[in-house]
Amino acid sequence: MHSILQDGFLCETGIGEWSPHDAFVIDACDCANGMKIVEINTLNSSGFYAADVQRLMLALDLRYAAA
Repeated sequence: MHSILQDGFLCETGIGEWSPHDAFVIDACDCANGMKIVEINTLNSSGFYAADVQRLMLALDLRYAAA
């Protein structure tokens, strides 16, 4: 089992290599041989699963309201 910090580092490393948009989602999976990025999707085509959607929308609003 990985920590949130480790999971975030994996995703941040992947973003550093390639980013499709300013806002997008990454599906990551805890595999037998470590964390892996499974897929990258646009924000509007993602499934939110157990995400805190209100927190996500507030963060996006803060980020893009001033843009």
